[in-house]
Amino acid sequence: MEPRQLARDLGGGFGSPPGLALLGAGQARKRSVLLRMLLNDADRHSGAARARLPEAYEYLVETRKADELLAYPNVGPWLVHAVRRLGNLISSDVPVWADLAYLGWVAAAHFVTTRREGSIDVIVRDGEVMLPGLGLARLDTPGTHTEATISVSGGRIEMTTERARLILRDPGATSDERWLPLRKLGATYSGLRTVYLDDIDPFRDLSDPYTKAQLTSPPPRLTAVEAAAWSRAFVGALEILRRHHEGYSAGIDEVLRAVVPLTATPVANGVSNTSLHAYGSVNMSAAGGPHQFALTLIHECQHLKLTALTDQVELQKPSTVKDLYAPWRDDPRPLSGLLQGIYAHIGVTDFWRVHRRTAESPLADVEFARWRAQVRQALLVAAGSPLLTEDGVAFVRAMGVAVRHWSSENVPPRLESLAREASAGHLVAWRVRNMAVPSLPLRADLDPHGMPPSQVVATPAGSRDRLPVGYLKLNRAAGLPASPAPASDLAYAEGDYERALTLYNDEIRSSPSPEAWAGFALCLRHLAGEEQSAALFRRPEVVAALYHQEPCDIVELTAWLS
Repeated sequence: MEPRQLARDLGGGFGSPPGLALLGAGQARKRSVLLRMLLNDADRHSGAARARLPEAYEYLVETRKADELLAYPNVGPWLVHAVRRLGNLISSDVPVWADLAYLGWVAAAHFVTTRREGSIDVIVRDGEVMLPGLGLARLDTPGTHTEATISVSGGRIEMTTERARLILRDPGATSDERWLPLRKLGATYSGLRTVYLDDIDPFRDLSDPYTKAQLTSPPPRLTAVEAAAWSRAFVGALEILRRHHEGYSAGIDEVLRAVVPLTATPVANGVSNTSLHAYGSVNMSAAGGPHQFALTLIHECQHLKLTALTDQVELQKPSTVKDLYAPWRDDPRPLSGLLQGIYAHIGVTDFWRVHRRTAESPLADVEFARWRAQVRQALLVAAGSPLLTEDGVAFVRAMGVAVRHWSSENVPPRLESLAREASAGHLVAWRVRNMAVPSLPLRADLDPHGMPPSQVVATPAGSRDRLPVGYLKLNRAAGLPASPAPASDLAYAEGDYERALTLYNDEIRSSPSPEAWAGFALCLRHLAGEEQSAALFRRPEVVAALYHQEPCDIVELTAWLS
């Protein structure tokens, strides 16, 4: 399959079986290249010899299952980490030789599971030995880096160091607190491949800053009761996917190998992400039930597929500039991030489109209306980017074709209006938060028909301090519990626009926030109409900059600029 054909194939939303197989093969090649780089660099690094990488590699080759064993999700983050360590691109308190332990761990896990008689040596990193697919042994105190021997005899597994001895008769047992079994979440529906519930691997990729900003504590080790609840929700999710989302279900069956819990129990506005390097693994907070689990799997496996595609097909010219608007994010995005968001939210929108046929609440209609409006908006932004390659153009066009049928789906007009209002308010807040006007003249010298240009400025992830104001109405329409909100937002949600406008005006005067400007804009449009409020939707950052330069009547200023 040629690159452009593969881009079109994946851009359609699901990916055909041949296309998905190509993604997996590409990831195997990527890891093979990284491993060869690592082995070459280790030969030249004086501190790496103790890790015995060549011996571990030779063992994997002898098994004739090297590609299968190296496909374990956390091998990817480890390879990237190890290559960076040897290249002095990152520093760590862990010795280099200990950081190279994972390949030996993979070899040892295979050795143990095949029940060979004999022994194999491994590195103890930070007091631990991880056996991928089996569990984690805590053989010494944190900060200890040493060596251990794993022996197998008569079905008994023994791990020994100079100071410790651990005997396992059943790797799934929890009788010794030093051994944490890796639990099985379930199995994929069609392939019956094991999916792990990974809450122990030291090389899980938990580095995403946007996700970290939304969590109040580090990812936990689940209790047996919590793990059982995860498994029940997962099994229910697979059944929902098989019955109602067959196209996405096939892709999930193909790519999913592990789920990493970010929280033990559900949290408001669930959190999830995937790693650029841990192909096959999804990080997520606990789902509120099978439907939320199914939705998260669709969302995150879309990310996995697109990440694998971009490893093989160049969709854009090289650029790290973050200056694009994504309707589901508060920070500016690079084109790569915007494409990821669109592709994932096509899956999200499709989930709600189908789910609303059987849903017994208006939530599905609300969510479908919300995401349909936002995906359309984001596709227009992406299609206009000069960074797209010809393959990227083909990918974006394929996404556009995939969502074209959404237009024939009817939702109650009130919900459609609320969705558009929420989208408009989010864009106002985004522009106020992320755009500056470098050359702003005094109002007396400004021509309202030739407003000065703006530019995107960087803002920290997770800087929003409250729910986007337009979402309050949407959530009410969906019957969701009320969220804590300031009096201004509550007045807006109740339709008391005059009171809300006054409260937003007071808020802007005393402690301005992007959400206050968004609320002010939405209220003014309800009270004065689109023509008199247009400037707050086209160039809200200019209105805000002029006001903060010389406080005045915001209504009069907006009308003048409009």
